Amino acid sequence: MTVWSRVYSKAQASRGEEAYKSACGYCHKDDLSGGFMDDGVGRAPALAGPQAFGSSLVERFRDQTLGDMVYAIASTMPKQAPTSLPLDTYVDIVAYLLERNGVPAGADELPGDVLALRDVAITPPK
Repeated sequence: MTVWSRVYSKAQASRGEEAYKSACGYCHKDDLSGGFMDDGVGRAPALAGPQAFGSSLVERFRDQTLGDMVYAIASTMPKQAPTSLPLDTYVDIVAYLLERNGVPAGADELPGDVLALRDVAITPPK
């Protein structure tokens, strides 16, 4: 199964958007464009669009799994408080990031189980 198998729902992405704006938007911007931090030293990368990790977030995690993506985000974000959100919230944020990177939604939600998410490959569109 790949991210293109419609693995998240619109409702889940909507919850993820709210969580993203609350926990991630300050650094990565509400429009996911990223930018320099207030201290002028760090830079939060863009998470959607052509400026995001080369061409897209999907490209950044190419040949990995959604389990890898959730683990990477949860273990490092938010920068001042990694692992501070519930796992389901990180999964909802990933659903939102997929939506914003052009991955289509389906009827089912991503599970809140990182092991199950390892069965979902991140591949470029065909």
